[in-house]
Amino acid sequence: MKNTIKKVSSLIMIFIFLSGSFHFFLNPQIISILKFNNKDKVHSSGQTLYSKEWLKNNDFSTQDAWNYTKGQQGDNSTVDANISSTNEWANYIVVGENNTFDLLTGELNLSTWFGWGIYNNSDFLLPDITEINATGLYVYHYLDESEGPNSEGQVHNFPSVHFRKNVSLPVDMSDYEIKSASIESIFNASVAPTVDTQGDTVDFYSIWDSATFYLEISDLNLSYSFRVAQNKTTNLGQDSPPVLNITDKALDTIGESDLITALNLALEKDPNHSSFTIILGIDIYCEDNLASGGGDRDEWYALIFKSLNLTFTYEKKIDQFSSVSWYQIGNIISGANIQISEAQLTFKVKIGQLWPAVLSPFSEMSILINDNLHTETLRLGTLNTTFNIIMFDVTRLILKDVNITLEIQVFIANTFSLGKNITISIDDVFLNISYYEIFPDYTTDIDLFLNNLNKTLDKVIQIPIYNALNVTIKYTNQSTGFHISNATVQLKGDFTGSLNENFTLEQYSIIFNTSQLSIGIKTLTVEAKKDNYFTQTIQFFVEVVERPTELLLFVDTNQIDDGDTVNSGINEFLNITVNFRDNSTKKFLSGANVELLGVDNLTESSNYYNVTINTNELDQGINVLIILAHLSNYTSQTFQFFIELIEGTSELLLFVNNTPTYNSDTVTVHTEEILEFAVFYRDNLTKAHLSGANVELLSVGNFIESGGSYNITINTNDLNPGTTILTITAQINNYLSQTIRIYVELFERATELHLYLNSENKTLDPVIELPIGSILNITAKYTENQTRRHLNNATIRVIGENFLTSLTENLAREHYSILINTTILKVGVNLLSIIANITNYQIGTIDIRITINKISTVISTVSGVPIINILPGDNVKLQIILNNSDFGALIKNATVTYTWTYGQDELTDQDNDGIYEADLLEIPEGSYTIIITASAGDDYDFKNYKITVSAIRRPTEGQTWLIYVLTGGIIGLVSIFSIYQLYFKYPPLIRKIRKLRKSIKKGKKTKPLIISKRIEIINIEQQNQAKILDFELGNSENKFPDKIEKKLKKKINENE
Repeated sequence: MKNTIKKVSSLIMIFIFLSGSFHFFLNPQIISILKFNNKDKVHSSGQTLYSKEWLKNNDFSTQDAWNYTKGQQGDNSTVDANISSTNEWANYIVVGENNTFDLLTGELNLSTWFGWGIYNNSDFLLPDITEINATGLYVYHYLDESEGPNSEGQVHNFPSVHFRKNVSLPVDMSDYEIKSASIESIFNASVAPTVDTQGDTVDFYSIWDSATFYLEISDLNLSYSFRVAQNKTTNLGQDSPPVLNITDKALDTIGESDLITALNLALEKDPNHSSFTIILGIDIYCEDNLASGGGDRDEWYALIFKSLNLTFTYEKKIDQFSSVSWYQIGNIISGANIQISEAQLTFKVKIGQLWPAVLSPFSEMSILINDNLHTETLRLGTLNTTFNIIMFDVTRLILKDVNITLEIQVFIANTFSLGKNITISIDDVFLNISYYEIFPDYTTDIDLFLNNLNKTLDKVIQIPIYNALNVTIKYTNQSTGFHISNATVQLKGDFTGSLNENFTLEQYSIIFNTSQLSIGIKTLTVEAKKDNYFTQTIQFFVEVVERPTELLLFVDTNQIDDGDTVNSGINEFLNITVNFRDNSTKKFLSGANVELLGVDNLTESSNYYNVTINTNELDQGINVLIILAHLSNYTSQTFQFFIELIEGTSELLLFVNNTPTYNSDTVTVHTEEILEFAVFYRDNLTKAHLSGANVELLSVGNFIESGGSYNITINTNDLNPGTTILTITAQINNYLSQTIRIYVELFERATELHLYLNSENKTLDPVIELPIGSILNITAKYTENQTRRHLNNATIRVIGENFLTSLTENLAREHYSILINTTILKVGVNLLSIIANITNYQIGTIDIRITINKISTVISTVSGVPIINILPGDNVKLQIILNNSDFGALIKNATVTYTWTYGQDELTDQDNDGIYEADLLEIPEGSYTIIITASAGDDYDFKNYKITVSAIRRPTEGQTWLIYVLTGGIIGLVSIFSIYQLYFKYPPLIRKIRKLRKSIKKGKKTKPLIISKRIEIINIEQQNQAKILDFELGNSENKFPDKIEKKLKKKINENE
């Protein structure tokens, strides 16, 4: 039993060495790590055992022998140590501290607001009165927006004040943690009824008048402020029911954790981590609620912070990695023949109060010997408040030839806060070391025999399972060769047992069945030992193998070999039988797992395993079948054979829209049609329908089986324009697959595009002439060619040079249209194209020629007569009107000038009635031509207008006939001249265009207009202008021959 304990202890030591550290927990009275008893060891001959206590002052009765030291990491001001002379034990002290900070102001402690100051809040103006008095932090403010000559009072709409106090703590708070915090601030307020809140009767409002009381915590530099309490008034100043006062009320504060965060952040900004700033602020907002009768007035009688109470507690931080140790330097063990057998450390330990394991779960006591850390530690969270005995086996840490130094350390593994000291005490510390001097044992030899074979050198044997294994050992004295009797010989490893001594044969043996080892390579060790003799061990390997088997396969009672092929047709049944047996005994192996892979397990029956399969479940062609047989402790068998299944023939018939269609046929369709495919897939011999087949229109979808056919429907819109290749495949197990490929040629549907310009069908003659400023209605009908069906959702655009627009669809009228103001077109010929398109339909286009003319005008006198007869010396009032021939209105704001023999001047329209006037005073006797010119921008086309003024004396009585003759002649000339000005002065082409335009306006039909070439038009225009010039020169020469001659000479001289 004791030897067993020693073996278990050795295994535990190995486990500890490999796994790093192992933690032991306390029981109520004693913590025992490992126990060793040296008496039970098998000693070598000539050895002397020593057991000594290695420490002094074990009970700390004095201050001698022991010293303490603090680690170099962490904050070692948080740990300390001493030896208690009263209790006579050594203490480890974890230094804690707990303090409370209170800031009380106002009536809470009946003190003044000492240290508080009044400050501006950024750029905001201060209220009218801000002071610290007996009531507290006091604010009064009166807003009069009409104050000052220019309503300067409005700058006081949003005053604000900060009352600040800097607070300092006596400690560096980076070494402490705030554990709890609370803050309370009491305020009150009173206002006049002029303060407006929601529900009051005002001219207008947005967010109403309000006062915001708040409390902030900030760093000393005011770089970061944290608002921790606030109250914004909502009904203070309400008229009905009246609310003009707020009695003592506390600000709404944030949660405790947020308050602690604000304090920490403010303290972090201070280099000494001990000071911060408290801000009590009041923001007043006065909204302008008065629209008339002067500026708004708001009076805030008293806004008061009455008191403030800030309280928080804080505890000392215990820093991570801090440590303190008690240590003692012991004597030296030396000598080459000295062997350390055992070293045991025991001591008592307790803790003054339970360790805060939640805050510092990994803090521990550790053992160091000669600065080598023992793998086992003692967690502080497991210590009790009464002494417990701790025992450690520290054998592996004891070294020879050096002073043995013991150190018991308390190590802080986590940072946490501690409000008061925690004392850990140790007492009765003992380090007992056992060692012995060794003298040489007798040398020995060992020989190994396995099943009577000498395996001393070749330590491997292979043996089937269920066979017997004989392990024999010869243990002899090396110097004499004699058998060593009464030795302890053990078999260890995957099988254990004691070897029995045979005195006659002078050997030790054991026999066991390999079934006790199981399959695989097993490691066994024989150990032979006896006092005063060298212990011998020899390790060997036993490979336990499965028992060999064989497998016989029969298909329909015919035995086949591995790899054979069986031919079969469809819809046949094959019986597969397997005989699985021991290869040595030929005994049938019952209970095996025999499986036809991917099909089913074989059923055991009468020394055989059977399964039946239907060839319909196989694939066409060659099928690979594998039989797998397995039984524990026996070699598995795999048998592979092949079944070749012959396919049946089939045929595939295709109908497209009920029309037989054959391979490589072409089907012609248009867009927006339905193609119905029907496929008949059947047995070629019986013509029977093949149900359950996979019939697919490649890249489209699968056919759906219905009755005796497979069907699918597609929309031609899903096809691409042009020719599409469609492939149909059909396949089913045990039949040859079939494929049909056809071509589908898709054509877009023809369309018609009809054009209407200003409601006139212009499809065949897409030409129109309009004056600038008129509205052009472009309407297009876009239909399908055969059905004349309106094509909706089409895209119809009008495209030209620097011009692009789209027509809007009218579903009710089934057309597309747009209204265009001709001002966006250029004067002259505009070439536009209408393009209509929609998916699956042909594109429609029409080219349009739009001629934009300037607005036609007519200049005339108010009376309409271009002749004015007066007496010499009379005055003439010229009254001219400008008529808009295209749109029928007088043209105003134009520039109208007149030119005649005595110069030129401008006619004016003083009363803006469209009549332009000028006075010609005291006209001399004679006949005068006055030329009227006008301009009103680039959109108007003005022609000059001539007025004849005759200043002739009245004839005598004998000349009356002459007056009538002259009057008739003049009227005739004026008529001819008027007809010429209105009609014959224009070239023939222009006269035709003007006539065509009038016909268009009246809705009459017109004949086609033939346009001459550009050079011909220019020649005709030059001839006409020459004729007009000759005519005008002739008239002038008759009336003023001398003046005309002078002007011609002057013109000739200028040209020369």
